[in-house]
Amino acid sequence: MAPHVAEDSMTLFEQLVDIFESCTIEADLSGLHKRLCKVYESYNGQGFEEFFEHILKITLSNSKRNTDVRRIFSFMSEMLVNLDNKFKDAKAKELAGEESEDLMHPLLRSVFVLLEQWSRASSYTVRYRTCQFLHSILTYIQDHGIGELDMNTYETLLDVIEARRLDVSCNVRVQAVSLAKFFQDPHTINDPIIAGLCWQMQNDPNPLVRKTTVSIVAACEETIIPITKRFLYDKNANVRNAALLHICNRISPRSFTTWQRIMILKQCFSDPSPVVRRNAEQRLIPVWFRAYKDKLTRFFKDLQEGNESLDNIVFMPELLQVLAKCVKIAQIVDEIGLDVDSCLPKSTLSGEQAFLWRHFYQLAHKDNRLSKFIPSPDDLIDFILKYFSNSSIEDDQAYVFNELILFLLDIIETNGVEKCEKIFPALLGIIKNPFISYEVIPYIMPLYLNYAPKEREVIQSDMLEVIEDLLQMLQFTKEDQAKGIVLKCFAIASQVLIEESVITRKFQDIKDVLINHFLSSEDLEIKIQAITTLSLYCQMDLIEAKLSWPLFAEAVNIGSSPLRNSLLKGAFDILKCHGWQIFANLTSNGEDFFNEAIGNLLLHSEDKEKERCIMVQGILKLFLAHHTYSPIILSQLIVLLFHPDEYHSLRKDVEEFFLLYGETKEEAECLSKSFLAVINILYDANENSPFFKVNIKKVALRLVEYSKQFENSKDFKLENSFKDLLVLKLTKKFLKKPWRLPATDLYAVCNEFLPKGYDNLLQLKERINLIIESFQSAVFQKKTPWPKRTAKQFSSYLKKIQVALDTAPQLELDITPSPIEKRLFTDSYIDTDSQKSLAEVNTNSSSSSIQSEAFSLVETSPERISASSSQCESPLSDNGLTAVEASSVENEFAEENPAETYLPTKTLTEEVPQLNKNPAKDNNPLPSKTPAKGKTPMPTKTPSKGKTPAKGKTPLPTKIPTEEKEVALPSKTPAKGKTPLQTKIPTEEKEVALPSKTPAKGRTTLPTKTPAKDITLLSSKTPVKGKTPLPMKTPVNTSLLQSKTPAKGRTPLPKKSSSKVKETPLPSKTPKGKTPSKTKTYVDESD
Repeated sequence: MAPHVAEDSMTLFEQLVDIFESCTIEADLSGLHKRLCKVYESYNGQGFEEFFEHILKITLSNSKRNTDVRRIFSFMSEMLVNLDNKFKDAKAKELAGEESEDLMHPLLRSVFVLLEQWSRASSYTVRYRTCQFLHSILTYIQDHGIGELDMNTYETLLDVIEARRLDVSCNVRVQAVSLAKFFQDPHTINDPIIAGLCWQMQNDPNPLVRKTTVSIVAACEETIIPITKRFLYDKNANVRNAALLHICNRISPRSFTTWQRIMILKQCFSDPSPVVRRNAEQRLIPVWFRAYKDKLTRFFKDLQEGNESLDNIVFMPELLQVLAKCVKIAQIVDEIGLDVDSCLPKSTLSGEQAFLWRHFYQLAHKDNRLSKFIPSPDDLIDFILKYFSNSSIEDDQAYVFNELILFLLDIIETNGVEKCEKIFPALLGIIKNPFISYEVIPYIMPLYLNYAPKEREVIQSDMLEVIEDLLQMLQFTKEDQAKGIVLKCFAIASQVLIEESVITRKFQDIKDVLINHFLSSEDLEIKIQAITTLSLYCQMDLIEAKLSWPLFAEAVNIGSSPLRNSLLKGAFDILKCHGWQIFANLTSNGEDFFNEAIGNLLLHSEDKEKERCIMVQGILKLFLAHHTYSPIILSQLIVLLFHPDEYHSLRKDVEEFFLLYGETKEEAECLSKSFLAVINILYDANENSPFFKVNIKKVALRLVEYSKQFENSKDFKLENSFKDLLVLKLTKKFLKKPWRLPATDLYAVCNEFLPKGYDNLLQLKERINLIIESFQSAVFQKKTPWPKRTAKQFSSYLKKIQVALDTAPQLELDITPSPIEKRLFTDSYIDTDSQKSLAEVNTNSSSSSIQSEAFSLVETSPERISASSSQCESPLSDNGLTAVEASSVENEFAEENPAETYLPTKTLTEEVPQLNKNPAKDNNPLPSKTPAKGKTPMPTKTPSKGKTPAKGKTPLPTKIPTEEKEVALPSKTPAKGKTPLQTKIPTEEKEVALPSKTPAKGRTTLPTKTPAKDITLLSSKTPVKGKTPLPMKTPVNTSLLQSKTPAKGRTPLPKKSSSKVKETPLPSKTPKGKTPSKTKTYVDESD
């Protein structure tokens, strides 16, 4: 036949290639396996191993489709396992029961060695396919193999798993975890493989790896808690669903505690994923119900904790609806033990039967088909009251009493109070009975207080008398019973304080009658109840709250205990109720003391779960009650979301708080500031802090997600978006501590957000420039290899900033002259038309002065520019080195640098006209022709276009128009022998600049030696060589006067300055032959 003829002419390598390529196409592989076995036998295995390894290397490294690769690996695995099985059978027959060291076929052993080497390859594709092939081989060995692996191969595979379990590629980690399932031993205590898988499912950042780990990990005692945590707290719905299926299929409900069962069922009904909720209703709950032999009472018993009613479980209505689909009506009637005729129970009820009966009674009123099971109200009330009177006091009947009391409440709400008046005397008798447990009081008191047909004053008076009577009985009872009576008194008093909005004057004596006697009790439980009751009493009375506050403030001095928790809870309840008023006095409203008290409680808090919950929930309630807007306090709670220990119970509280908080502008600003404070906390964390290793990039992106709730509000708009402030904060912190945040993470955050405000963009541009300079310096010094790529990334980001700067609108200021300007400068005041023409001339001269070599402006100090940049209209030039800070950053800098002088724009515009004031008596202005010997001509008024000043007239001094938003400070001539600093000229057209020798083409300049052709100007000559210009007055905090460079080789005299202003020599030009000192760039160091 043709195929066989072709095979005879093919070499061994060509035949193997043809077989393995055919396995990706053909559906039936049995013929290929026979052909491969025939080829192997024909060559007797010689040369087969070499060619097979070569083909395997090609398969691992080539870019084939994953589907084809899987088919090839499956075919190879079956071939290797078949050869190994034949080899072991032959060895077993040959040795006849004797042990042999050769447990594996040589080809399979060499494949394992080769795969172990290739698992360390640099290509993640090769590593991935290596683990994939190992998984395929081990799967086939597990299903069809004979014998076991030798110890060397076993240890080699364990090394591969341990190394690839921490691989950079998540796909490789998935395959490594899948390999680990073959080596876990659930019967071994503290199995290292299971321990590693538990760590993987909790700490791996990729949800696919966590999901795979949850799916394959063995069910044993060590894995119950990790699996449950993944279901309860994992953020990914697929991981939670995998954990739910694991619990459903492999873990019995009896393996969990009551609290764990309640938490699991609560998550089942509250999970945000519909897939998880559907699987919980259709799979988990029916499976658990069958585990209790389809008995509702048994199922409810494992959910009941203490003597609390099952109705206190929030998901109970949904659970009852699901269970109703799993049982029949006859089964419910049989479990309760109802009589068909009277519809009343035949025998004594348990707590679970009473609970089931009560809900069956409610269901019967909604479903007409069950109306025959509803007894008459009188018979039902008589049965319950008779049950109360006949119950044995010695038996623990508190749970049954609670359910029956709630049953009475349902009857009253269904039939009305008038038909149920005989209930209340019986309830009062239960309250007075000293031998009935105090655990029924939280259920019986609300029913009596809210429905008893009596006045409120009478009811409170009756309760106080009951408490007094019970206390008098203490002297006649035993010690073990006396404690129960005291606890019952506190339970009665607490329920009155909870249910009543106003307490009568008579009941106010409860503090002297009951509370004060037991505050110092040696019994811890009684003392805790006394503190709880005192807290409720303080919430009703502000004066009493002020007097009792020192007691609750002492909680910080008590070690971690239930007593400390009770004091903390009471303290927060009082603060929530009264707010600042507790600390208010004649001199203060108490806000500062209020925040100080909260800070003190936070400062002394201990790392205990119960105390953490009390602290966080209490403070969040204070924010919701609008008693505080402190972002520092709130940031200390928010940062707990990112704690490495994963405080899962707090995460839900804080995330629910974000949904409720931020509806007003004040709340949104508080959240924005607190988020920025969280970044500060993470940046400033030292090496011993648990927050030192927290990923700041992930925190920043998570905070952005939280901020969407209030930033997208339609009711208000924040002045500065949180995203803008976040980018500025991160860049600012990066300049201070670049080692705390990788540059790639900074770029990943910044690249997603671009500020919108002009000032913010300008400030961000300056910081990005500094960051790029630092990277370029690192590249030049060859410190590390990566800054070059990062510098390119930030350069592209800088281009985006520049584009945004070009399109962002600038802030415009009011240029109307103030009344004081007009009054002070009446003689030199310029009308509107003249002012416009003067502004035009100054604008033209400003642009031409950039090209001048004779004159230059002295650059304003960076601190002053940063202080007024938010009101300044002129942007910095590309070469400018001043950093423009936002208003919030300005305030921080001003607080940390009180010695710096900030000059607002408003002050500048008001004080600039002082330069144009008439000269002092001894300093009359000279004519504009030739200056007198040793004098310097004063600046002259520029005539309007096309006009020439009258002959013989002395021009008025030039007034700088108030339209100029940024004005430089006066310069001072350096002392002899000093080197002046180099300054730079801003390029904005609206800045005030001095006239230049060579004006720009088409520009109009101030008087110079060579005036423009189309403008007629007064001459303004330079003093004769060797002459000294007149000294000039420097006004306080005013703009820079035009000053000329002295002649070559001459040192100008220093100018006069006011005694109130300390001047810093800032020359306008660098002397020839001198090296100018470097101008420092301002970087805000404030937090």
